[in-house]
Amino acid sequence: MRKLLLLFALATPLFSSAQKIDIAYVDSLIYFTQYLGMDESKADSLILMADEIEEKGFAIDYKLGAIYGYRFKGWAYDYKGDYDKAIEFMLKFLSVAQKEDFKDEIMMAYGDLGGLYSFMGRHEEAKKIYLKAIQNKTFREEQPRRLSTFYNNLGSTYNQMGKKDSALLMFTQSLKLKEETSDSLGMVNLKTNLSTFLIAEGKFSEAEKMILENITLCKLIDKKGDLWHNYINYGSLRNKQKRFKEAEKHLLNALTLAEELDNDPFRKESFQALALNYEEQGNFKAALATEQATKEVSEKILNQQTNDKISELRETFNSEEKERENKLLNAELAAKKTQQNLLILGLLMVALLTGIIAFSLRKNRIKNQKLAHQNNLINQQKDKLTELNEEKNSLISIVSHDLRSPFNSIALWNNILKENLESSPLKVAEATEMIGKTASYGQQMINNILDIEKIEINSHQLALSEIDPIALSTELIEDFAPAASGKGIKINFKSELDESQRIVTDASLLRRALENLISNALKFSHPNSKVEVMLTRENDTILFKIKDYGVGIPASEQSQLFTKYGQTSASPTSDETSSGLGLSIVKRIAEELSGTVFFESQLGKGSEFVFSLKA
Repeated sequence: MRKLLLLFALATPLFSSAQKIDIAYVDSLIYFTQYLGMDESKADSLILMADEIEEKGFAIDYKLGAIYGYRFKGWAYDYKGDYDKAIEFMLKFLSVAQKEDFKDEIMMAYGDLGGLYSFMGRHEEAKKIYLKAIQNKTFREEQPRRLSTFYNNLGSTYNQMGKKDSALLMFTQSLKLKEETSDSLGMVNLKTNLSTFLIAEGKFSEAEKMILENITLCKLIDKKGDLWHNYINYGSLRNKQKRFKEAEKHLLNALTLAEELDNDPFRKESFQALALNYEEQGNFKAALATEQATKEVSEKILNQQTNDKISELRETFNSEEKERENKLLNAELAAKKTQQNLLILGLLMVALLTGIIAFSLRKNRIKNQKLAHQNNLINQQKDKLTELNEEKNSLISIVSHDLRSPFNSIALWNNILKENLESSPLKVAEATEMIGKTASYGQQMINNILDIEKIEINSHQLALSEIDPIALSTELIEDFAPAASGKGIKINFKSELDESQRIVTDASLLRRALENLISNALKFSHPNSKVEVMLTRENDTILFKIKDYGVGIPASEQSQLFTKYGQTSASPTSDETSSGLGLSIVKRIAEELSGTVFFESQLGKGSEFVFSLKA
C-alpha cells in the first residue's frame, strides 16, 4: 500500500462530494480508516468508511486501494461477531490480491484469515492458510521476518491441534529465521510463546534458558509488557517444579510490573497465578486474599467492558440517526427532481418510441444473458465431472506406477532363485530373503500410496523420526542392484557427510521420493553406463543427488516435468514403462517435508536431480 502522510486532508472536507477523487484521496481514506479500525467499538463506522473506499477506488480503477474496503469490512464483522461474513470479505480481499499479484496484500490476507480461523477454533483451515504462506516464494526469498511470523503462527496452530512434534518443528524454524535476521523483538515474543509450550511439555530446563534470556533482553530494551509475560512463565515453571517460594518471587515481580503498566488484565492474571501458588503450598490465608483481589480486578474489567459496550451501542445509534437524516435529505432531493421531470415531460413523450425500442432490445439482451449463464453452469458441471474422472484415473495410475517396482524386483530375484536353486545355497537364501522383504514392502507401499493422495488435501499425518541418510541411501542402492545389473549399469555411491549425521523427517515419504528418482535414473540411462548417488551438505541443508548419463530432457519440455501428467518426448532406453507420475509424487513429498526438488539436464548428456531437506 502506498504510504501517504496526508494528515492535512483529515482537516478538510474529506468526504465532501466536491472533493477531487484520485489515488491520493483514496489512500488518505485508507490511512484514516486503519486507525479507526483499532477501536472495536467503531465497527459500524468502519463499514461506512469501507463502502466509501470500495466505491471511490473502483470508480477510478484503483484496485490496490479499493480492495482495502473488503479488508476493513472483514475487520468490522469480526468485531461484531459475525465471523462467517468476516471470512467472506477476507477471502474476497485475498482473491483480488492474488489475481492482481499484490504481494503485501496477499501477506496481510493470510495473516487476517489465519488469525480469525485460529480464534474460531477452526485449526485445520488455519493450518492450510499458514502452509500456503510459508510456501509463498516471495516470503521465502524476500521477507524472512514475515515468513518467521507465519512459522510461529503455524506452530501455535499445530499445538492447538495436539501435534506437538510439528509445533516444535515450526517454532524452531521461526526462531532460526529470527536469529538470522537479528529480529530481537520478534525473538522475545517467540521465545515467550515457545517457553510456554516447553513448560506444558515438561521440558523445564529448555524453558528456563529461554525465559532467562528474555528477561535479560527485556530489561535491556525496556519492554515491560514482554517482561511481565516472562515473569508469569517463570513463576509457572517454578510452581510446576514445586519450588513455591521462588515462584512467589517471580509472580510478585509480574504483579509489580502490572501495577507500573496500570494494566488490569495483567493484574488479574498475576493475582490468579499467585492465588494458585499460595493454595498449592498450603498458605490458604494468602490464597484467599489474592482471590479477593482477583475478584475486584475482574469486576473492574467487567465494568469497563460494559462501558465499552454502551459506547458501541451509542455509536450504532448515532449511525442510525445519521442514516435517517440522509434518507430525509434524499427524499427532498427526489421531490425536486420530480418537479424537474414534470417540466420536461413533453420532451419525454417525443422520446417514448425510442424508449420502447430500447426496452425491447434490453429484454432480449437479458434473455440472452440468462441463456449464456445457464450454458456457463452446464459447462462448469461438465468440467467438474471431467476433473473428478481425471482424479480417479490419476489414483489408478499412481497405484500401478508405484507397485511396478516391487513386482519387478520380485521377478528378478525369482530368476536368480531359479538359476541357483541347486548350485548355490547362499544365493538361494539371499534370493528368498529379498523376495520376502520386497513382498512385505510392496504390501506396505499400498497403504503409503493412499497416504500420498492425502498430501494433496493436507490430511497426511507425518511420522517424524531420526534417520541415517547414509544407511538409507546404501539400502536403496542394494534394493535397485538387480535392476541396475539387468542393464549393465553401475551405481556409484559417495557421501561427504559425517557418519554421525542424522535428519528428522518422515522416513517412509523420503524413501518413496528417492526410490522414484533412482528408478527414473535407471530407466533413462543407456545400458552399460553408470548412475551416481551422492550425499552432500550446504550450510543447514542435506542434498541427495542422483545423476545419470542417459538421454536427458529437452529444454523446451523441462517446465512440465513436475506436473501431475507431465511427460516428455524422452523415453526409457530399454522399453521400460513410464506413466509420468513419479516426479509429481516427488514434488508433492518435497512440499510436505518442507524441502525442495530441482534438476539440471542436457539433451543427450543426462540429468541430475537434487532432493533437499533441512538438517
